[in-house]
Amino acid sequence: MLMFTLTLIGVIVAIIALGYQRNQAEATRRQEETAKETARRQEVGVAEWMRDLRDWASEAVEVLSDAVYASDGTQGPVPSAARRSVPRLSALIDRGRFFLPNQYTDKYGKHKLPAFRGYRHAALDSLVSAVAVLEGSVKDEKLHNYVAHNRRAVLRELQKEFVSHIQQILDPEGHNQEIARIITENQAQAEEFLKKNQAQAEKILAEKDFGHTTMGLVQHVVARLMSERRKDRGGLSNGKMSQRLRARSSARLTAMK
Repeated sequence: MLMFTLTLIGVIVAIIALGYQRNQAEATRRQEETAKETARRQEVGVAEWMRDLRDWASEAVEVLSDAVYASDGTQGPVPSAARRSVPRLSALIDRGRFFLPNQYTDKYGKHKLPAFRGYRHAALDSLVSAVAVLEGSVKDEKLHNYVAHNRRAVLRELQKEFVSHIQQILDPEGHNQEIARIITENQAQAEEFLKKNQAQAEKILAEKDFGHTTMGLVQHVVARLMSERRKDRGGLSNGKMSQRLRARSSARLTAMK
């Protein structure tokens, strides 16, 4: 009887231990799945933030570009076409605070509303400065005179400053390198496909393409256009040329009659 009791207790303990192990394994599995899901959501959140920032910055670049080409370099008032960019830039500045909030909000400007405390993000400074240029509100007399005579060039430089700040945040070079790595490390495809992928990766990174100077690019596209036009002229067959000549002669004879 005692042996049976001990055996029964052993079986019960073993069953309880097995159940505990299963519960622990299930709990571990759920924790791992939760961690993976959390990481996935974080990645999705970052990706969405980057996408929204890119959309906002792209719109800002378009507005700045409109202002640049609507501006002139005269001492007179800012052209009305350029001033039309001011309301859009003002809205873009405040929208930008959603992505790039002020810094040191607990130390500076405590009397202001929360979104405007502290120091502005450097990327927004270019937009704020562009508004000042377009409103003609640069207070320093010498600086004001220079800006008035070089308004288009100043706005263009502010646009370049903005693009540079946003590019550092979005890090397109780093993303391109990651894409290239994924492409070149894909071992599931055939060798020929990998070669094509390697070529595509090189295009993405543009390691061998240093581009042109500004005038060099202009010369390049002009030469291409001239070459294409020469081909178009030289590509007419003798038969087509004869048909055109006959058609022109017939038209002249008709006109003479």
